[in-house]
Amino acid sequence: MPDINERMATCPLKQYIREHLWETYIAKLNKKPIKYLTLYCPPLTDVKHFTRKGYINFNNNTYQGVVGVTLPDKPDDPNGNESAYAQTISEGKGRLELLSIGYLNKLITSKNKELLDQFPFDVINLDYCDHIFGDVSTDDLSDNLLDIEQIIKQQARKNVSQFVIFITTRTDKHSSQQNQGFAQSFVDNLSNRIQRNINQDDKFKSKYNTIFNNLTVRQLHTQKYNDFISIGIVKLVLMELADKGYGISDCDISFLTRDGSQPILDLLHLALFISRYTGTQRQTLSQYGRVSYYERGSGIVLDKVRDNKIISISERTNRSGLETQYGLYLKELREDTFEIRPPTPISET
Repeated sequence: MPDINERMATCPLKQYIREHLWETYIAKLNKKPIKYLTLYCPPLTDVKHFTRKGYINFNNNTYQGVVGVTLPDKPDDPNGNESAYAQTISEGKGRLELLSIGYLNKLITSKNKELLDQFPFDVINLDYCDHIFGDVSTDDLSDNLLDIEQIIKQQARKNVSQFVIFITTRTDKHSSQQNQGFAQSFVDNLSNRIQRNINQDDKFKSKYNTIFNNLTVRQLHTQKYNDFISIGIVKLVLMELADKGYGISDCDISFLTRDGSQPILDLLHLALFISRYTGTQRQTLSQYGRVSYYERGSGIVLDKVRDNKIISISERTNRSGLETQYGLYLKELREDTFEIRPPTPISET
């Protein structure tokens, strides 16, 4: 069975997300080329696609303005990913502007000059393969949440007026048997954030009660889990944005369900268009259990729910049609490399 990178290179559902969610939000910037920060995976399908669409320039064997961050092969050896550089070139047609090895938030807090000098970015793609907050209940924030906090700090440091963030996280429910899912402490804090906003913001409260017919937040979590997670995570990001004088001008949400085989995986894809405004500093992400209700744009996610704007696609329902739509194109992207490789079947999974 192909590994996760190979699956993403040829998955038509993922290409639907790239085109209908990510590309739509990049277009809102009205800018070409863009400066792009991504969590690097070897197929470089996102980079190749945005290059073909004119958002990334490829000159002098380099994807200009593209910075990738990849984890080390060995977690205890932050420099232990010697294959990453060669693989980047072989999977694409050349190198990225910068490929950093390590944990994104740790590279920033350790003042890695090469990475810090690349800020600000127009588009930041945090496409995680796991949960942004893990199964184990702890007071410590996950590396993935710390990534978000540190990135926004660096964007604010460069005083960028607007940018786009994509966040992808698994959302399948807690399963102690499989040791996966969001920790209960994290879910509780999302609940607290939503409830605090209901208690202290009359406009949010009115809109929430109208849309969800006065469901309590606990009932929302139980009966409309995807809506609960969407609202909670958007508000979590909003808190850190508000602390730095940013708000959300628009957001969109897509769910991708991998139900073609077991275990079934649910993936939330968020696209956030972020704009600078003059606001008061509030809390940091490290205080995510103590909720600020001053985030600008907190009602937008409720509007998306009300207007049935949340998109859901699944392997069982949509794969065949999307394979017909994107199969040949994905084959072209995969074979658009520095190395000559044998053709692959369109239906490869």
